[in-house]
Amino acid sequence: MIANNPIDLKEKKTKISMSLDSSEYVIDLVTPPRQRSLTVSKSPSSFTFIKGGIKNNVLTPERTGTLSAFGGSEFIGLGEIVEDAKHPIDVGAINFRFAVSAVSCSGTHSMVVTHTGQIFTWGDGSYGKLGHGDTKSRLVPTIVEALATVNISKVCCGRHHSTAISGEGVLYAWGYVSGVVEGITLPAKYLSNIFEAGCGKSHISALADSKNKMYVWGVGIGIPVPTEHVLDTTYGTFKSIRCGGNITLLLTDSGSVLIHRVTPSEEKLKQEGEANELYSSDFYSSELEHTENRFWMKGLPYVKLIACSENYIMCCTEEDVLYTYKIDQQRIFLGKEPSKITRTLYTKGIVDISVGHSHFAAVLKNGILYTWGNGKRGKLGHGTNSNAKYPTIVNTLRRQYITAISCAAHHTLTVSDFWTTNILKLCSGRSTLREKEIVLSYLARIEANAFNHYFK
Repeated sequence: MIANNPIDLKEKKTKISMSLDSSEYVIDLVTPPRQRSLTVSKSPSSFTFIKGGIKNNVLTPERTGTLSAFGGSEFIGLGEIVEDAKHPIDVGAINFRFAVSAVSCSGTHSMVVTHTGQIFTWGDGSYGKLGHGDTKSRLVPTIVEALATVNISKVCCGRHHSTAISGEGVLYAWGYVSGVVEGITLPAKYLSNIFEAGCGKSHISALADSKNKMYVWGVGIGIPVPTEHVLDTTYGTFKSIRCGGNITLLLTDSGSVLIHRVTPSEEKLKQEGEANELYSSDFYSSELEHTENRFWMKGLPYVKLIACSENYIMCCTEEDVLYTYKIDQQRIFLGKEPSKITRTLYTKGIVDISVGHSHFAAVLKNGILYTWGNGKRGKLGHGTNSNAKYPTIVNTLRRQYITAISCAAHHTLTVSDFWTTNILKLCSGRSTLREKEIVLSYLARIEANAFNHYFK
């Protein structure tokens, strides 16, 4: 049966064509005795089976993600290496055995989720934030055994803590998240029915499945247990949450952005003597509608993506225009107006953004990665320590289809889709013979499965 036989390229039974002007790559497989057509869209691993020019169904095979890292040598999960990685490097400890679906990193530690729902962490282990039952550091990705049997879908790293959400909506947290001074070294179950969570400098914010309330807590703000906050849905249902510094950023389905300022307890304020001003006197206040500690950001067009770190907020509008805001630790913003990325990205269609301590990243719908900002320790992936004033393509990853990105203080993590990357290489004529055999055999199996499903 064709599904079990590799394709012999020497017999010239396979023809590949690519339309540069089209939004899709068309691959015609001529494999006797059956002749079928497949259209491979630019979206990650999305294959559409075609018969007679009519799309019958979309076939989505198992996605396979490859993890790459660049920046500070002690943070990128490659073990004891001396030099910083100024170009993206394949993280073999993960890629040799697993496919990666999601990533997150803080200034000192990192986490990845595999397609089987397992978590791997590495970096600084203080406060138990790696989740291995101790405070030891790890230089290579190490599985979190306590959650090995839990199907994890989302993770997030804070300064001294970590969170993970299962496919059933259960939120786990560990590290410096409760009254235990030395930290919780193993994942602890905190909440159920959670959609998404974010980690700030010293707090955690979790958006409930109902999308109209969130929970906030953290030792750093003097609130050791989750506290419920009902959200104002005037401007739509909330669909995304991010944290950075002492604020929580929420995005609605109508493109509005709510800024929630985390308020330390009175006891915590007395201990630290913080002024915690609401916002600086010279702030662009006409652009905000504020009530107590919550602000609706006004003046921006429809926002589709948000990102946040301890120092910056970044918003991407529906027109793919990027705005960045500088955060002051004791105030909401520093400066009168947001900074607009004035140089347009070469290709429209931003699908993901991330903000580090002093650098930024954006992924386009064609899988191309752009980075800019502070380039110290090679964290931009451009091969140098030089800064980049405007978004610049990471050339080493130009032929890879990037699906996820996370920026931290000294390093950057990316995930690329293996099949889409190799199919694009195949279409552009850059594949080796072995790569052609692997990809075409895979497509032939999809074709055979589609035939068996629809015509038998």
